[in-house]
Amino acid sequence: MKLYSNLDPSTFPDSIRLYTNNCRLYDTGVTSRFRTFLVEGDQPLYLKIGGRGSLSQEKQMLSFLRGTKVCASVVSFAQDSSFDYLLTSALPGENGASSLHLHSPKHLAALVGESLHRLHSLPTGGCPCKGPGQSLVEQAKGRLPSLDAHTAKRLEILGQLVVDDSVVHGDFHLSDLVLNNWRLSGFTGLSHSGLGDRHYDISRALNDLSRQLGSDQYQDVMLDAYGREFIDPARLEYFNLLLQHGF
Repeated sequence: MKLYSNLDPSTFPDSIRLYTNNCRLYDTGVTSRFRTFLVEGDQPLYLKIGGRGSLSQEKQMLSFLRGTKVCASVVSFAQDSSFDYLLTSALPGENGASSLHLHSPKHLAALVGESLHRLHSLPTGGCPCKGPGQSLVEQAKGRLPSLDAHTAKRLEILGQLVVDDSVVHGDFHLSDLVLNNWRLSGFTGLSHSGLGDRHYDISRALNDLSRQLGSDQYQDVMLDAYGREFIDPARLEYFNLLLQHGF
């Protein structure tokens, strides 16, 4: 991580500056939508900055999941005319895409399965946001005519089975799973989280696990750890097909 010297904390909203004044901010990386900084003060915090409105769902879901021990806690949230600012506690440990974890692929695959199952087993009552599931089925319908007839028909049939029955991550990658001494510390990157179909997360996890490890051989380990009795092969096939066709 590098110290981000071009950032001017004096421009932050007051409720954010309360925690960042006299602190060092380290740039932890950039995505197409967000910038994230480690705030080094009396206690480590993370500051995520995105376009106005882009972090409201993540803030809502972090608040909803408070006390479940699957994510960080919201310290402060603010908006100005251009940006959202989300300040959270720091989860101890390293993410699942770190070399430490990739060098123990079987152990990692099992923990991915166990961690996702834990998230998907949380109570859904009062969940304030929608995650990928039925909403994605509706989006996919518009693209069916552009696919070959067999794939389009298969997606049309399988899409009828999708159920929004779980709290989902909504955009899972190994880097969104933080492990501390090989135990779940929490999930990050919850800007698409909400009530959705758990098979969406499972499909994304299988894909990223294979990509990061350069092999499909640990997929069964992950599925066994998740619990195959909780997996509907048809619903998983649906989201695998969507992923293969760029959804």
